[in-house]
Amino acid sequence: MFGRHFDEKDEILSHITRQSIDVLKTSFKADVSNEEWLLIRGLKSRFGIP
Repeated sequence: MFGRHFDEKDEILSHITRQSIDVLKTSFKADVSNEEWLLIRGLKSRFGIP
């Protein structure tokens, strides 16, 4: 819960996997901008995600 368990000073990390990208595509495609998709594509190649 923001403000109780963490706040703006805390660093938040995500574990990006092929499965998490697939879920993003199927469930939240309309919520992701073109710029964000480009970032995701760049991260895929950087982290060696097929």
